[in-house]
Amino acid sequence: MKKTLSILLLCSLALPMQSMASVKKKKGKKSSLASQKRQGITGVWVVTYIVHIDINKTFKQGHIPSIQFDASLKNLSGNDGCNTFSRPIKIEGNKIIAAGPFLSTLMACEGSADQKFMDVLKKINSYAMPDEQTLDLIAGDIGVLQFTRKK
Repeated sequence: MKKTLSILLLCSLALPMQSMASVKKKKGKKSSLASQKRQGITGVWVVTYIVHIDINKTFKQGHIPSIQFDASLKNLSGNDGCNTFSRPIKIEGNKIIAAGPFLSTLMACEGSADQKFMDVLKKINSYAMPDEQTLDLIAGDIGVLQFTRKK
């Protein structure tokens, strides 16, 4: 009887310790996810989809458009495949509000791929992030641009 009670007592002590270990593991995952969520749209993004445009046929290798949101989320900048650009913005929830005009370099570019990208970019008014590595830019209620986070 004493042996059975001792075994039960040991088991009851072991279960909470095992549960605490799993809680600590889960907490570690949560803090990692929290830091990713804080990162949000801040960073550099490379385009993977432009509505009505075949990226592989339209842009030359090494000239794929990219964008960057600064840490304070008050500026959008990037490269359209030829020229660099920037624009002051405001972020409110998932809304992207233009806070000024686009400023751009004026290099002579072959073809019109850069202008097609900029025409679409100028129409965006919100964003969505299906995961931490994917950024969708939306015009109205249509996803018109998709990016992956640059590593």
